[in-house]
Order: sequence, then structure tokens, then C-alpha cells
Amino acid sequence: MWSTSPVLQGSVLGPLLFLIYINDMKNSLKCMKSILFADDSTTYATNFSLPELFRCFNEDLKLLTQWFRANKLSLNATRTKYMIFGKRVIKDQGLIIEGNQIERVPKFKFLGITIDENLTYDVLEIQTCLQSVCAQFCPLEFIETRSTHAL
Repeated sequence: MWSTSPVLQGSVLGPLLFLIYINDMKNSLKCMKSILFADDSTTYATNFSLPELFRCFNEDLKLLTQWFRANKLSLNATRTKYMIFGKRVIKDQGLIIEGNQIERVPKFKFLGITIDENLTYDVLEIQTCLQSVCAQFCPLEFIETRSTHAL
């Protein structure tokens, strides 16, 4: 018998069940790879040809939209962003989800760390993030003895 009651927000079980539910999302992608963390998913792809990269990415976005629809989920196009990593300024063709243009951003916060198009980052931000993770998951003596060796 199926239950329609939701998992309580903030529970440990919620993100785990969600990851199990969306674990096959990557099977719907042809050229993109995916990173899943809690209720957040990130996709990426590489290619030497920028037009080919955009063609392939837009194709996969259509497949991804179909996967979301088949699994009774929605893809929020307004919260979806993209970046192009590289040293030079690149004029691109844009990415589209169901007729909505996705916003290109010069920097983005990924798992607590801000990354920009040149792949530069703030060392202090990374150190703070690592200390936060260690404070939650590492034994106290590990934090005390290893904290001087952080980035």
C-alpha cells in the first residue's frame, strides 16, 4: 500500500529517499554528467567545440525535461543557471528549457563554495566550508590535530 504522506522536512531520511528516487536521472543523459547532493543536482559537459557543446547540452535538457515529467517532478527553469569555464570571453548560443532561456552567470555557489568562470575561488571560503563539514562529521581530535594543515 502506497502512502501519500510526505517525509518530514529536515529529517535525515528525506534527502536519502530523494537521492534514491532520482538516482536514475543520469541514465537519461547522453553527453552531460551529473552530480547529485541532497535535493540539488548539477550537470556538466565538456567539448572542444562550443557549438557542439551547446547543441548536445540543449538536446540533453530536452531529455532531462522528459525524465522529470515522467517522474512527476518539475524542473525550475528560473532557478537553473549555467556557466562556461575558460580564460577568454565567449559569446554563446544560450541554453533553453521548455522555451525558457537559462541565465548565464559569471560565478555560482556550488556546495558552499563560490566558483567563477576562470575557476578561481576564495581559499578562506573553502577553509571555512571544510571546518564546517569536519565539525559535523569528524571526531573532535581530528579537527584539532588536522586543522593547521587545511588549505
